[in-house]
Amino acid sequence: MNKLEFTHIYQTLYPLLFRYIYRLHRNEESSKDICQEAFLKLYTETSEGKKIEFIKSWLFKCATNDFLNRIKRNQIITFEPYSIKSEAFEIQNPEEKYIKTERLRHLEYVINKLKDNEKQLIYLYQDEFSYAEISEITGIKLTSIGKTLSRTIKKISTQLQNTKSYELL
Repeated sequence: MNKLEFTHIYQTLYPLLFRYIYRLHRNEESSKDICQEAFLKLYTETSEGKKIEFIKSWLFKCATNDFLNRIKRNQIITFEPYSIKSEAFEIQNPEEKYIKTERLRHLEYVINKLKDNEKQLIYLYQDEFSYAEISEITGIKLTSIGKTLSRTIKKISTQLQNTKSYELL
């Protein structure tokens, strides 16, 4: 891979990778470090002649593994709670803005009740990764991705229906 190809990959995939890692634990500096390490490893591997077939999923798996290893080494404490503050939306009408904020607050509450691996699946699915890519990144069998994701979405849906507004406070 030449420098021009690498630069294009970096410019295209860095924002996606950063957003994914940042959503896992909400630490900007650590997220930047993890992303930089993943791209450095990609550059090193390809410079040494290693052929990487699916670069996007390879980078996400590399960053995910680095993130999980940092948790194991206590360099990162844990997955951070999902926050609606990270979801950008622009609504001018105050009533619509209030309704959207309340819906997002409700969703935030439900997502924070998920297990870490369920959150990871939802984030990757939201970022339009294929089941094969999700399998590659998470280490979950490809044949299990659809069912696991379906159960997680159903769990979210059920929680959204069953959560009372006073629980959100």
